[in-house]
Amino acid sequence: MIDLGEYNFCICKKINSIPSECVNEYRFSDNGKSVQLKPGPSEKTTLITIDKCLIPDSRRKCDCLFIYETKHKNYTFLVELKGKNHIDSAFDQLSKTRKYDEYKSIISQLKHPVNKYVIVSDIHLNKVALQKLEKEYNIRVGSILYSEPSSRVPDLKMKLRAS
Repeated sequence: MIDLGEYNFCICKKINSIPSECVNEYRFSDNGKSVQLKPGPSEKTTLITIDKCLIPDSRRKCDCLFIYETKHKNYTFLVELKGKNHIDSAFDQLSKTRKYDEYKSIISQLKHPVNKYVIVSDIHLNKVALQKLEKEYNIRVGSILYSEPSSRVPDLKMKLRAS
């Protein structure tokens, strides 16, 4: 179990989750964008709200962190949900959040995690544009998951099967 100390309330729960962006313990939504990570048998997902909760101050940071524990590996997904006109900002927020002590403290509680960085947006970015932003912000996002209110909610587990 991840210990966030005085910030344990930032872990999304099945019901009565605070903050409101936690739809449940596996799904996060903000500004019409959503993402989820549903565990299978013998797997565990912990969803942590970063923006306005774990890091409540005015620093630039991303929205949430999914921790996905399987029998063989632990994965972390640092996630920013962003509209198409702010994609540069999403890269900046992910890049900065991974350097903060609050994030590092969580990651240090896991045994050899595989860290992944994800943007959920309503934009389709070509490979050249993606690589340019990755180089500029020194972060490997790999791809951007598509989400809008009328689309199916992307599941981060699919991201593992594709990699």
